[in-house]
Amino acid sequence: MKHYAIVVSLYNQIDLLGVPDDVYSLSILINCFCHLDHVDFGFSVLGKMLKLGIDPDVATFSTLINGFCTQSKVSQASSLFDEMIEKAYQPDLITYSTILNGFCKTGNTA
Repeated sequence: MKHYAIVVSLYNQIDLLGVPDDVYSLSILINCFCHLDHVDFGFSVLGKMLKLGIDPDVATFSTLINGFCTQSKVSQASSLFDEMIEKAYQPDLITYSTILNGFCKTGNTA
């Protein structure tokens, strides 16, 4: 079973203990928020990463792009994809597949 809410709760407990964040733990947290249909919270975690000086990786961006596409927010997914490229992050096959899938599901293939 998927226990995304439990992971979010455990992260909060770990954070209170003062355990330092890293790209992996924050990307997992973003993934959990996306699966809980709270992409906006996931996006705020990306902001926290940047504020802490933690560089997100391609998987972080792909996770958020997928979250936006799942909620039919393809324009936001596209904007994040563009921002990712502007900041010199190289999209991988998963990133491209995710954004293309999002466009296709919304009928935006022109």
